[in-house]
Amino acid sequence: MANKQIPAIGRSVYKLLVDLFNGSHAEVVSSLEGAVVASDGNVIHPPSLDQALAYDQATGNLIKTTVTSPAGVNYSQTLTWTGGKLTAISKWVKQP
Repeated sequence: MANKQIPAIGRSVYKLLVDLFNGSHAEVVSSLEGAVVASDGNVIHPPSLDQALAYDQATGNLIKTTVTSPAGVNYSQTLTWTGGKLTAISKWVKQP
């Protein structure tokens, strides 16, 4: 790559990518771990938010997790159980 000319903005992006892969900005990468794109297109980070859990009273299975973003928007993730086994986990969906 040394023989090719990279535009100024490209050089900045290239340096950032090299730094990321070399571990110079590991804290940025690790802080993004667990972030997801919700149904409304917003990025949320459920591990850093308070979570409210809902359980099926008959089986005791966890069936829904709800988080509230810093902007006050609620997002839920639904868990589906079949025959006592977890069979599906939904995407994070914005609640009305």
